[in-house]
Amino acid sequence: MIAPGASNWERARGLKHPDAPKGLKETLTTLLARRLRVKLGRRRSPPSAPGRVAMGRRRGSRQQRRRQTADRSRSRRTLWFGAAALVIIGGAAYLASAPLRTASAPAPAGAPDAVPVIVSMGGFEPNRLTAKAGGSLALRFVNYDNQFHTDGGGWHQFRIEAQDVDVRIAPLERRTFTLQNLAAGTYEFYCDVCCGGKENPAMRGVLEVSA
Repeated sequence: MIAPGASNWERARGLKHPDAPKGLKETLTTLLARRLRVKLGRRRSPPSAPGRVAMGRRRGSRQQRRRQTADRSRSRRTLWFGAAALVIIGGAAYLASAPLRTASAPAPAGAPDAVPVIVSMGGFEPNRLTAKAGGSLALRFVNYDNQFHTDGGGWHQFRIEAQDVDVRIAPLERRTFTLQNLAAGTYEFYCDVCCGGKENPAMRGVLEVSA
């Protein structure tokens, strides 16, 4: 027999006793099976409706944060590309307008008829000059190259060996130099401080002095 007040474990063990009543065996077996199903059901039961809503909200918040982060990254890249494009376009426009700026720049005092000569890594512009023998020729050199050029550091030169002329033009400098008492003849001038020096045809030019 099973003593009154026995635990479930004792009751379960008592069921195996041959003297246990048959009805009691069935009742206890049913109760134990029901409790076992309830426990298993609690463990395996899906989350309640409020729990599913909370999980959905958390998942949605994470996805929204990811989208916001991706949008910010795209915005930064767009700003960087836009700034780089503006710098490139501005630099190209500045270089393209160099001849116009030179032509419209006022001549320095004392040299109203100075001939503008642009010096750059591309050579001299113009690379052919003319003058009258016995006279003088004022040249206004304009250097648009800056000190960040890796070849020559932005410096340029106007060199005529036959006339013992050697003019150095600093980066971004504008200066005027006058050739005087020119004798008739053809003289070569060149730049020998950058871009291959006088061996580079682009860095050479000709001065023709006619009688």
